[in-house]
Amino acid sequence: MTAESLAEIDMPMMTLALGDIDTIPMAVDASHLSAIIDQAQHIWIPGAAHFGFLPSCGIIGKIATSVMGDDNICSDWGLRSRDDVHADIA
Repeated sequence: MTAESLAEIDMPMMTLALGDIDTIPMAVDASHLSAIIDQAQHIWIPGAAHFGFLPSCGIIGKIATSVMGDDNICSDWGLRSRDDVHADIA
């Protein structure tokens, strides 16, 4: 994607950053897109884990991924709950 192709987007759009401003890696920081895309807005969700936008994991998912340690798709790393994150996004 180029700045020109992004500027051609003609619909409302939202980009999210899950975490605090100083914890978002540059490679995935989409905050600059709201300046390029006319109808875009960027929302920061402080205190959220990377996978916080996904549905909450059920007990089987938590058990299956627990062998991976804290760096897994079901872990919120002790940060805000996914329900709280989802409420901010909605």
